[in-house]
Amino acid sequence: MVMATTRSQAKARKRRVRFADEPADQAEIRHDEDGPQDTSDENSLGKQQCRKIQDQESEPSVEDIDPVTVQGERRRRIAQAQDEELRWSNLKAVLREEMEKLGYRATKDALKLADKFALTDDSVLHYLGTSHQNSAKQQDEILLRLVVPTRMTQKVLQNCHDSLESGHQGVV
Repeated sequence: MVMATTRSQAKARKRRVRFADEPADQAEIRHDEDGPQDTSDENSLGKQQCRKIQDQESEPSVEDIDPVTVQGERRRRIAQAQDEELRWSNLKAVLREEMEKLGYRATKDALKLADKFALTDDSVLHYLGTSHQNSAKQQDEILLRLVVPTRMTQKVLQNCHDSLESGHQGVV
């Protein structure tokens, strides 16, 4: 597999995107690249603490946010939420061929649905839907439809209805 990285993606990898619901870890204290500093000096510690506070309070700009990182984090959170629901975690185990971890009944129920679902490399579950549009080829097109976990359903509906691409932008 060949991966190409643009300059902006390589530059963005150095940055850390912090999400709103992510617990604030200890922020890294950045040192100036001008040269080594004496950390025993009270003045330099004060500057470092000020920089740490400014980094925590500053709003991210468009340049600070890497879309690839955000998309990866979203997919990770969706996969984690799918794993929290028993129905989807059992189905994922069957699709990974880890059926020995499941009981007989759970395996049997998951096997009934397994041919209608697909699991991506990053462990996100998708439903294999078909498009029955009349075309010259008269072939059904397979579409991957994201399996939205129950706890995320309300948020997805709200985002779809309130977005600019939706039909009514929250106006009934």
